[in-house]
Amino acid sequence: MGKDRPIGALQASLARTFRNHVIVAGLGSVSFRVTMQLLEAGYEVVVIERDWESEFVEAVRGLKVPVIRGDARDAGVLRLAGLTRARSLIAGTHEDLINIEIALAARRHRRDISVVLRIFNDELDKNLEHYFGYNSAFSASALAAPTLATAAVGRSIGHVLPLPHGFAVGEPAATALGVLYLTVAPGGPLCAPVRDVEDRYGVRVLRHVDAQGRVWRTALSQEQSAPERLERGDSVLLLGTLPALEQIRAGNDAYNSAGPAAPARVFGHGQPGAFDTVIVAGLGKVGYRVVQALHQFDPRPTIVAICQSGDTPELFIEEVQALGVRIIYGDARRAQILKRAGIDTACSVVAATSDDLVNLQIGLTARRLCHDVDLVLRVFSDTLAERLTALFGHYTTFSIAALAAPTLAGAAVVRGIDYAVEIAEHIVSTATLAVHPGDEFAGQTVAEIRDRQKLLVIAVRRRGQPLLSLRLDTVLEPGDEAVVLVDVMRLAQMDQRRLLEVAPRSSTAPPEPAEMGA
Repeated sequence: MGKDRPIGALQASLARTFRNHVIVAGLGSVSFRVTMQLLEAGYEVVVIERDWESEFVEAVRGLKVPVIRGDARDAGVLRLAGLTRARSLIAGTHEDLINIEIALAARRHRRDISVVLRIFNDELDKNLEHYFGYNSAFSASALAAPTLATAAVGRSIGHVLPLPHGFAVGEPAATALGVLYLTVAPGGPLCAPVRDVEDRYGVRVLRHVDAQGRVWRTALSQEQSAPERLERGDSVLLLGTLPALEQIRAGNDAYNSAGPAAPARVFGHGQPGAFDTVIVAGLGKVGYRVVQALHQFDPRPTIVAICQSGDTPELFIEEVQALGVRIIYGDARRAQILKRAGIDTACSVVAATSDDLVNLQIGLTARRLCHDVDLVLRVFSDTLAERLTALFGHYTTFSIAALAAPTLAGAAVVRGIDYAVEIAEHIVSTATLAVHPGDEFAGQTVAEIRDRQKLLVIAVRRRGQPLLSLRLDTVLEPGDEAVVLVDVMRLAQMDQRRLLEVAPRSSTAPPEPAEMGA
């Protein structure tokens, strides 16, 4: 203990030199990833952590990040972390109640501090935002679930960006957009001018690297001499509706001499050779959210959940059964349990337990039974996720921390963002803006706003209704409400009041069990 005092004093002394920094309270896997992304974006961070033996403490201290040992609900600890000089605070422990107490303590000692809370319960989330501000409370599992659920019924989806409530785009109307990585096949439909591809499929090119490795487009910027066409061997990152991305992927695969790299099973209802079942193994916070997301799909897959009765909250079981989901009790690592769940007719298996090794074993068993079944594995370790790609293929392993951290990090920098993802080492966020007469958006096309303002308009609501056909030549009008994708650094330079002008609409998401933690 005596050894800890000089270390603690040194950390507090270092923290006193920080100004306009972000305080991160709680240093688990999600908060560690948030800290790393804030540092990479150029922001200073001070961490508060009760457990000095946490596996992440030494790692962040090695990056010259002060770590204050103590309880972030304590005024003295907040003072040591520089609350009066900080730009914001993230309450990022895994307990809802503790995060609320941290945020209240911070506001009690500094009323104007911007706070971001990690909260699991949706109803609690909405109620807290009345006090702490719009889009100030987020659930890591809720941020990750759309991507996991979409990966379960599609292929090569790296991220999913849910649109704010009341917005939709495309035909049929989509309330979420996906991010797809592809290498352009020779002679395929992507060998065409960039803007033709974008308007033909209703997608946007977020990243373009040519066959020689030169980066021409990254996030929302591009080289002045960027080629107008995509050519064979180019790597592209596309943003679009899931049907549009699947159409592009299938068309590109048809011209790929190596053939499709993804498993052959295709999700669908009543189609020859299609598979309509998704098996979700593990009904913890993440598995529960994935089931919810799958239930909202149209067409809806047949969902079968596998869980261990003693390890699964009864509230989750009751909620899932109310959705008409069949539950099988047992160990999903066992072949007979997966067979009972219907793996023969499954398009995918989602391994969503809280144990990386268990999820890996579930994946191995599933592939041994059905070599072509799609896999979605939840893992904590980013390193393990990358290594498992070689074993199971691209976009089969997902880190919850990696999916959730960009939004929490972005919200700590800019108030009012909706959702954020990391694209090519940039944190880009969705935000909702109102268009006013005479402002920089009124009378401008979507293409002009991207080129001049470095903002990508991805959805528009006009006179209260979604504008489903959104082209590069669509002109924004006064009164429009626009969802834009923007680099968080660029967003931080904008008038923050604009991000809070569009009142959030009530969500239709089903209520959460009220007694579970974050």
